[in-house]
Amino acid sequence: MANYNKDRLRNNVPSLVRLTDSMVEDQIPENALVPVGGGSMTYKQFILTPLGITIPKGTEYPDWEDVGYVLQGLESATSWNVGDWAVYANGEWKTPYEEIAIRFGYTEETLMTYAWVCRAIDTSIRNRGASFAHHRLVVKMKPEMQSAWLNYAAATTIKLAEMRKHITIMSGFDDADVVAWLNHATAEGKYLTDYNELAPKPNNNPSNRNSQKAVKAAQDSFNQLKAALSGSRTVDAATFESEVRLLAENLISTWRRLHD
Repeated sequence: MANYNKDRLRNNVPSLVRLTDSMVEDQIPENALVPVGGGSMTYKQFILTPLGITIPKGTEYPDWEDVGYVLQGLESATSWNVGDWAVYANGEWKTPYEEIAIRFGYTEETLMTYAWVCRAIDTSIRNRGASFAHHRLVVKMKPEMQSAWLNYAAATTIKLAEMRKHITIMSGFDDADVVAWLNHATAEGKYLTDYNELAPKPNNNPSNRNSQKAVKAAQDSFNQLKAALSGSRTVDAATFESEVRLLAENLISTWRRLHD
């Protein structure tokens, strides 16, 4: 009987491959992203490739929604990870961003933007509830201000254009007051403009209306000049000189009106 048990155990010793596969299967959680080569990954029943995602027929809505959150996280994480990765190479080996971009297929502008934001915002301040684009808006601020604005963005899910307006509204306040207002609004889940003290006031001052007209005139002149320079319309030298002079006059007029 003893010899039979020994023989049975000997014949059933798992191979190294079987043992490794079993260990890997045991260690990989069901909701893990698993690399499968060629830049592709699997997540549950989904296959994520550099050119798209394969969604099996019959996929249920909860699973579709689940992978949507994964994709959302990957999009934001890519900006941070690529940025930190490029910053390391530039700092450690002085590898130019242009060289990294060419080698790995990024545009230099995109790579430098990622790196710029990553250098300016510490990992302890980065906020998963705010998009990478929201982080770009606070790059030039002090750390405490960055944190307050990002917490505010995450709590209110404010759109980029609206947040730019709010930053402009608060530009005349001291940093301490801005942080206090942001913390208060974040705690209540309100927009800054929901408070009467900060809501934009309608401005019917004639001088301001004139300033707006001057800005519009300068913008129109600039657009005409830009069209001429881009070749989208053809102008002779005299017309071009005239438009440059008009643009300069409008810019000077705009500056004077804004500073009266």
